[in-house]
Amino acid sequence: MDKKSKVRWGWVISLVCMTCIAHAQPQVGFSTFEPGAAASGAAQSILSVVGQPEAGVEVSSGALGLSGGFLFAGILPTPTPTPTETFTATATETPTDTPTATWTPTLTHTPTMTWTPTSTPTATHTPTFTATFTATYTPTFTPTPTVTPTPDLEVVLIPESVTLPVGTTQGFVAQVTGTEPPPGVEWFVNDLPGGEAAIGTISESGLYQAPSMVPVPAEVTVKAVVVNRPSEFAEAKVLIVIQLELNQTRVNLGTGESFQFQATVAGASNPGVTWSVNGIEGGNSQVGTITQSGLYTAPSDVRVPMMVRVRAVSQEDDSIFAEAIVQVMPPVGLYILDGHGAVYQIDSSGVIPPATP
Repeated sequence: MDKKSKVRWGWVISLVCMTCIAHAQPQVGFSTFEPGAAASGAAQSILSVVGQPEAGVEVSSGALGLSGGFLFAGILPTPTPTPTETFTATATETPTDTPTATWTPTLTHTPTMTWTPTSTPTATHTPTFTATFTATYTPTFTPTPTVTPTPDLEVVLIPESVTLPVGTTQGFVAQVTGTEPPPGVEWFVNDLPGGEAAIGTISESGLYQAPSMVPVPAEVTVKAVVVNRPSEFAEAKVLIVIQLELNQTRVNLGTGESFQFQATVAGASNPGVTWSVNGIEGGNSQVGTITQSGLYTAPSDVRVPMMVRVRAVSQEDDSIFAEAIVQVMPPVGLYILDGHGAVYQIDSSGVIPPATP
């Protein structure tokens, strides 16, 4: 050893030789060496090989940089000569210090992430309930009462129809059959209990009072309903009409005499009337004449008693009229009736033939 510091080399040279296994137990030598020595010279100077001189070990000339340790140098066969083999040993130095590197990264960008949901989660939950009930039932028996069927009733209203001038009255009778005693009835006019002034009123006894003016429509319904039996009833129709009256309905006149008739109209907006005699408007000389004011004049030539009919017809409703009978008497004298029904009058001047119609 020609170096001052001795170190151990952690050098292990593994020499594996398949041909050495068959020989005698090899002998190994150890030695120490100084670090930094060249492998080609120093390593060979410090290796001791025991055995045949020709079975040496070659060490590579690379630098041995190990800090120290043992150097395992050789495996030599026993005296049996073997071919010379060359081995290469490599020494690796393990550094004693570990370099430290410090790096602090710099973040220059902060990413922004925006998330927009594309769907709305829907949760559907159907609860399930289990219920247990305990019921105690006590049967109750209720006897069914015996029901006596209500007999069908027949209701008849008398009269069933009537034409009634305004302002007049009409009594109605309700006949109820099918049970004894017969039940009472309630009276209605156009389904109004007891009616009203515009359509007429009716009393509990069935007396109907027509209105003072003709209603619209002119026909009203009088109804009799069995008490507590609204499905049992009878009806009657009442036609309300204009009331037209004359001051006289029967008049006796002589030839050429006159009488003033007056017509009273109620329930009409137009009180005017049209006058006629025996159906002839205004009359004539044979039946007598009448003016629009109602003045009637009997004919001047009358041989036998005669009767004529004077009529006043409403100008608002020509179906409404009033009549009077006028009897015209001839003057006192002598009359002769021939075989053909002609009447001759005899006076001081002689025989007067009948008037020509």
